This record gives sequence, structure tokens and C-alpha cells, in this order.
Amino acid sequence: MKILGNLILLFLSITNFAYAGVSATLSSTQIQRGDSVKLIISIDGNSAEAPNIASIGPYRIEGRSQSTQIQNINGKYSKLVRYEYTFTPLKTIIIEPIEVMVDGKVEKTERIQLTVSNTPQQGVSQEYDLKLIAQKKSVYVGEPFAVDMVFKRNRFKQIHDTRYTPPGTTDFWVKKNSNVEKSVAGDDEIQSIRYIYAAQKSGKLTISPARINVATARVNGFQSFFSNPLQWKNLISNEVQIDVKPLPKETNIVGEVSVTTKVDKTSLDAKEPVTLLVLIKGAANVEDINLDKLDIDGVVQYEEEPNIKHEFQNGNYFGIYEKKVALIAENDFVIPSIEIKYFDPKDKKVKIAKSKEIRINVKASAKNEKSDTLNIQSAQAAPILKEVTVYKTRPIELFLAFLVGLFVALLYTTKPWQSLKKESNAPKKQTGHKDALMKLMPYVETDVEIAKMVDALEAKMYKNSDIEIDKKKLKELLKKTS
Repeated sequence: MKILGNLILLFLSITNFAYAGVSATLSSTQIQRGDSVKLIISIDGNSAEAPNIASIGPYRIEGRSQSTQIQNINGKYSKLVRYEYTFTPLKTIIIEPIEVMVDGKVEKTERIQLTVSNTPQQGVSQEYDLKLIAQKKSVYVGEPFAVDMVFKRNRFKQIHDTRYTPPGTTDFWVKKNSNVEKSVAGDDEIQSIRYIYAAQKSGKLTISPARINVATARVNGFQSFFSNPLQWKNLISNEVQIDVKPLPKETNIVGEVSVTTKVDKTSLDAKEPVTLLVLIKGAANVEDINLDKLDIDGVVQYEEEPNIKHEFQNGNYFGIYEKKVALIAENDFVIPSIEIKYFDPKDKKVKIAKSKEIRINVKASAKNEKSDTLNIQSAQAAPILKEVTVYKTRPIELFLAFLVGLFVALLYTTKPWQSLKKESNAPKKQTGHKDALMKLMPYVETDVEIAKMVDALEAKMYKNSDIEIDKKKLKELLKKTS
């Protein structure tokens, strides 16, 4: 059989074909939206190059296969090569002619029209449905809005597997998405996911369709009863058009926000830090907030990186912006009101959210106070009185003294400190860096060495740096400021 096959191939290589050509057909010329279709290109010729097809129109090729068949027609042999390209069109399209090199000549296929229907065929039950539902069709740049992906199916039909592709969002930020929520309505099971989007630019923008591939069992004859092959159904949702309008130049925050501030104390000693918490929250793009440094004379400030969170409240988007600022001063000061300009899309106006002023009372440092009383006391030598107390020893105390002496002798003979010597030599975890930082910060502008040490401590504590802190130098600087 192998020899016969080789002879046939040899015969084909030296024999002219009766004809050469190329043709293109579709597995179906009319399909439902979400169904896949195959483009079949048949090449009849001795030598042919495989068509290089990556997409058909705007739709990418999802699968491809190839088969070869040798034919004998009236004693003349020919080779037929068949290429199949699977794709999923969303709209009716015309497939333009495709060029193929066959036996040294360029051959072309004919134009083919593929009709895609958005409605199910008459008499066919709609077992699945996939939709995108936008909360708003008109928004401003940066404005958060919800889009729900809703998948409905007959709950009595068994599904073996699903493969989900989320909506395309090239021109949108995806802020957050909810977990899958399930409900039942009659014979239908409904699954939904809520996405929160924010447009990055203005104009007519499109959220591309979501896709779900559903696998069900195909029963087709006696053999399928045992093998139970899967049949895949390709579901594609609608696309969503969003009209995005630009924001006024005064602000880049859109929605509705509130600003509150609070401190851990309002009365403190000089150079003692007070922590200010700034809290901004609301249904707005809070991640775009950029707070300026507080304008307070004579106050040293250290700002931590803001903590930004997004969450759902009653199914709606909510943003939270938190920032902590450490403030150190020697005199009384006022924390000014913090203002946030934002655009309210409901009233179509720029508004201002404000916090309240906070007054901080700083007690004068003892070493800075000038006191005549202190001067007089330093000039006069005050007598030192010693009080001597005489104790009477009781028997019980003698017995306790004996026990203490016995315990000391036991320690001397066993010497347990030798077994702990290695542990005492182990490096101890450094603590107190934050207190040291707060004590040094008021002097960063007047002492270069202190400024360098403050930079090192900040890098160690807040930037996860592996920099080593010179403990000896740190002690010297702390003594210098005390």
C-alpha cells in the first residue's frame, strides 16, 4: 500500500492537472448574532500557497483547519486542499475576493455575503440571552457610571461549562465590578455583574459587547450516549454607546463629595505632633483628587500617601479618600478649611465642598519660659534635707532574707545567663523610629545632619527601604535636640 501511494504521488508530480482553481464558500450564509461560521477555501492544483488570513473584515479568526484529498476524474488525477477559518461576525458583512497563488498563477475567490440576524428564528425558543444595560447614556469625563452585564438562561437546561469575556473598554477606566448576583424569574435564572466605568476622554464612545460561550451536551445517536460530546453556543451581547461630555476647566472632579477633617487632640505640648485626618467621600472620581500642602506658617508637616477605596453602597458606586498629616509646632496655630471643587452633573454647576477650621492650642515649652522664680532658686543654695527611717527587723523578714540569699547562691552555681548569651547577642528589633522622626522634624531646616537622618527614617518607615539607620548617630542627634 505504501509503494502504491508513492507511485501515485510520483505520477501526480509529472502529470498536468486537468484544471486548476480556487473557490470560497460558507458553512452558512445566514446566521444568528453570536453564532460562529466557517469560511471554506478549496484549492484545486498541483502547487498552492495557503492563504494568510488573520481576520475576516473586523473579526479575528478563532480557529483554523486543513485537509488534503487526491481525486481521480476520468483517469486524471488532481489534488484538492481545503482550508477552514472559523470566526464570529456581529453584523452582516461582505467577504471580499481572496487572492491565492495556484500553480504559479494568482487566482481569486468570488465575493460572498453573510447575513447576521439579531432576532432568533421563528419557532426556535430563546434558551439564553446576554445583554449590557447602561445606567446612563450621557456622562462627563471621569464621571462614574454603572453598566450591568445580564445573562439569562433556562434554569432547567443543564450547562456543563461557560467561558466569559467581559465587555471591551478601550476608552474607559474600569473602577470596580461586583460579584456575580443570581436571581430566579419563572423558568429563568438570571446572573448579573455590575461594572463601574469612567470615561478617559470626551466624544461618542463605545463599550464593546460581552461574550459568553455556553457548553451543553449534544445527544446524537447511540454513540453519543457514551461519548456525550459538548456543543458550544456563542452568545454576544449588544454594544453600548456613551455620549461623554468635557468637564469645566475649574475642576477635574465630577459627582458629589463631602470633606471632613479631625485631629487626635486639640491641646498639646510644644513640638508634640498632632495627627490630622482628611476624609473625602462620595459618588465621584476621588482617585483624581490632589490635595495641596496646608498653608500654615511655622508648622512642620509630614504627609502620608493617601488611602483610596472604592465600594458599593446599596448597589451604587462610592469612593473614599483618606489622608493623614502630622503637624508639629511650638505655638498655637489654626488648621485651615480644606476646599474641594467638583462638578455636580445633576445641577450642572461647579460646587465647593469645605471642611471646618480647627484651632490647636500649643503649650509653651518649659525651657523657653523665662521665670524670675527659677532665677532666684538658681542663685540661692537650698539646704538638702535627708530623712532617715529606722526599721525594726521581724522574724518573718529574716526568713525572707534567708530565701533570697539561697536563691542568689543557686543562680551563681547554675549560671543560667551563659545559655542566654547567644540570644542576648542577637540583633534586636529597632523601635521608636516614629517618635525619633517626630522629635527631629522641627529642626530639618536648620541642621543638615538632622535633615539627612529624617530622610533616612522616612525611607525606612514609609518606603520599605533597606537603608541602615546609624543608631549611634541617631542618639547623638536626639540628645542635640533635647
